[in-house]
Amino acid sequence: MSSKTKSISGSNEDFIDHLTYGPYSKLAAYIPQWVTPNQLTWANFTCAMIGCGCLMWGTSNWSLLVSALFLYLFTFFDALDGIHARLSGQLSKFGHFLDHFLDGFTWLFLYFSVIVKFSLFSPFFIFLFMLRMLMQSFAYLTETVTGHLHLPRIGPTCEVAGYCVGLVVSFFYPDSFSISFPALDEIPWLYQVLEHNQLLELNVMKITILGYIFGLPPTILNFYCQAYQTTKQ
Repeated sequence: MSSKTKSISGSNEDFIDHLTYGPYSKLAAYIPQWVTPNQLTWANFTCAMIGCGCLMWGTSNWSLLVSALFLYLFTFFDALDGIHARLSGQLSKFGHFLDHFLDGFTWLFLYFSVIVKFSLFSPFFIFLFMLRMLMQSFAYLTETVTGHLHLPRIGPTCEVAGYCVGLVVSFFYPDSFSISFPALDEIPWLYQVLEHNQLLELNVMKITILGYIFGLPPTILNFYCQAYQTTKQ
């Protein structure tokens, strides 16, 4: 998520990254010089895998809290690797590659674990996750044209924070609730569509994921506009 070759004030507009950049920079100043940014990158990937594993295979409700903790640690170390690289003068192209290479696996396993844990196997939710992965590929494609990786204001760190909040709230409120509209009885096909796509019963995690409906289309459009404007200059 965090670029090792660019400042936070550049193409990263993620508002949580901006909020935490100051405190994390102070912490990064205490990281020994012999600790490499790539080691921190592997640390964030390890935390992410532990979080995903707890989420997918955890049998206790407490696994939701453990997963949220390790997903937070993922974002923590993911921010520190780039900051440490800049402060220690250890910026590298391979570090930039490794950061995003491992991030790709992190998102894959995160979405897969969420799908399995909450049984989100309907076409609608599978499509949302596929669209999110497609958006990530568009982000890197746009980078090849514009020369920078743009992270929107509601960016990847905000996304992980949303999952962390969703997991914590799910720990306290694990039950689903039904949506009941009298008008649905008069529109059988709509009822069937909602039922087939697991939308008649909602829970905290489903509501969290539904946020993609509002975030992904404008982000993808923004990538297109950036690439178009760059090529027209």
